[in-house]
Amino acid sequence: MAAPTISTTATFNQTRDQICRRALRLIGAIEAGEIADAVTMQDTADALNAMTKEWQASGLHLWTETEGTVIPVPGQNNYSLGTGTTDYCVNGPPGYSPLTVQTVAGQTVLPMVPPAGTAAGDVLLAQNSSGGWSSGTVVSTTSTSVMIASPGLALPCNQNAFVFTWHPSAAMGRPLRVLSLRRYNLQSQISVPLMPLARLDFRGLPNQQDGGLINSWFYDPQLTFGKLWVWLDPKAPIGDICNITYMRPLMDWTNPGNIGDFPQEWLSTIAYNLAVEIAPEYQIPASQMQMLLQIAAAKIDTLKGFDKEPESVFFGYAADPGFFR
Repeated sequence: MAAPTISTTATFNQTRDQICRRALRLIGAIEAGEIADAVTMQDTADALNAMTKEWQASGLHLWTETEGTVIPVPGQNNYSLGTGTTDYCVNGPPGYSPLTVQTVAGQTVLPMVPPAGTAAGDVLLAQNSSGGWSSGTVVSTTSTSVMIASPGLALPCNQNAFVFTWHPSAAMGRPLRVLSLRRYNLQSQISVPLMPLARLDFRGLPNQQDGGLINSWFYDPQLTFGKLWVWLDPKAPIGDICNITYMRPLMDWTNPGNIGDFPQEWLSTIAYNLAVEIAPEYQIPASQMQMLLQIAAAKIDTLKGFDKEPESVFFGYAADPGFFR
């Protein structure tokens, strides 16, 4: 008999319906090997989605912390964040490159080295001679140019003007929370942290329409689009972008074969808590319900201890009130 060996894989996961069936077994609604009817499975899947959406409010799920980019527009002090926004908000860093030669209004062939990964259909944003942005859609690229669709650039662009490109699918989803905003200078590549403010503190700022360098922000999550407010209003020419760290929503369990938007260590916790979620609909004995509650709570507590950054946090006093400017 061969000696037992350790597996060389660590990819175990479970689908939506596998988790639903386990929860149903835990409350005795089905037996091992039994297949629940379609209505029961759909009801359980609906409960699973509702439960995990509720967990978004817990502050857990480090893996949903995401980096993105907001590209400011001169004179604009608020930006809609979410799928379908017309503001320039990108999930992750967009590619960017300078123009090698000055361009004119209506030009469709832009002399530049295309940012890595630029392809047909990408959004293109070029800093124009007025200090704002002109947009276009990429048609094709060569090693020394990018062609955009007619009617071309709305305004001329100077030599060395920055040009951004990104795929439309990279548009930022609506953040649940914004955790950090940093002003990043394109020329110096220096990043400066910006001051987060509460709603009333932000509304109480003087001279709301004054232009200057962004130094403070407030985020309002809303429903369809989140609203990011900044102060001061960015002035032309735009030399900075804003790097943003935010918490994205958890993805839905749409199909029976979906795996969850969770790490593997959450599988058992999800199943036990789903059993607790649906148990009142099945009138299980109080003793069994109490046992499930205790196990589910213990599993959540274990993950709360793990699902956090292990690094130390330091607090101090900033003597300079202009530290965040």
